[in-house]
Amino acid sequence: MNYITGPEFLILNSQYASKPNNSSHRKEGILLTLGGSDPFNITQNVLLSLLKLKIKEKITVILGAGYDKKREKDLLSIIERSDLNVTLLRNVDNMKVLMSENRLGIVGFGTTAFEFMSQGTPCLALTHYKWQEPSAVLFDELQCCHYIGCAEDGFNVEFLSAQIAKMLPNQTELNRLAQNALKIIDGKGVQRVTQLLIEFAGQKQYAELEQLYVLAHPGDEIFGCGANLLLNIQKGKNIGILFLGEGISSRFEEYTDNRISGKLEQQIKSSVQKVMERLGIKIWYNYQFKPTASNPTFA
Repeated sequence: MNYITGPEFLILNSQYASKPNNSSHRKEGILLTLGGSDPFNITQNVLLSLLKLKIKEKITVILGAGYDKKREKDLLSIIERSDLNVTLLRNVDNMKVLMSENRLGIVGFGTTAFEFMSQGTPCLALTHYKWQEPSAVLFDELQCCHYIGCAEDGFNVEFLSAQIAKMLPNQTELNRLAQNALKIIDGKGVQRVTQLLIEFAGQKQYAELEQLYVLAHPGDEIFGCGANLLLNIQKGKNIGILFLGEGISSRFEEYTDNRISGKLEQQIKSSVQKVMERLGIKIWYNYQFKPTASNPTFA
């Protein structure tokens, strides 16, 4: 399961494994979908931002199942008092069609954002909670979407308007995001995960583990017991590695910054995987528990 990480293993509905026929002939339009319940009411703030920017093109808003009726009435009131060309929808069953018809999505980061990316529809993404932010930052750095910010940090209409205004008229940049996303996300993660599981299940070595090394955190396999580990690998032993801790937060004060911690977690996971491949160890797992003390020693 350690290998089932990264954009190539995203689990999407099978319909997103196929690309739109011709994404270059999109209609004008902005598609908003900001989560099932939208706990921070980002939908209303984005609509007010588009109103502030005097957007004239068609806006389609998809409300999630958990979006309450009172807030929906508030949205309708805003729309009725404005010049916005807005359509409110619920219980949509043609999401892929809507994605292909609009030139841009403004989305809550998660599965829906990945669906947009798989269809070559550029998107501006927002997160509701801080724990979602590392992934959003990663895909922003991959230049697959433009990440605006997290609702838990608190953003107002002025902030959103400024961020959206930077991207809306820049169709060249939006097209670049869409093309980058298509190169990375193809909607075929289910097939890849299934194939890996079938391959792993068929290998006898996973039922015949001879030695298990239980270690505090990544790095200990080399710096702590590297000689013994290599000796047993040379003897042909079937070896497993188990890491208990994530090995980062006890070393870096800046780990409390989600943007930095996300990068560090990706770097250490990638480094561990490379080490395991060089050693020829196929059975390993990292629990990523937090350390019990504020020093590098896992108590």
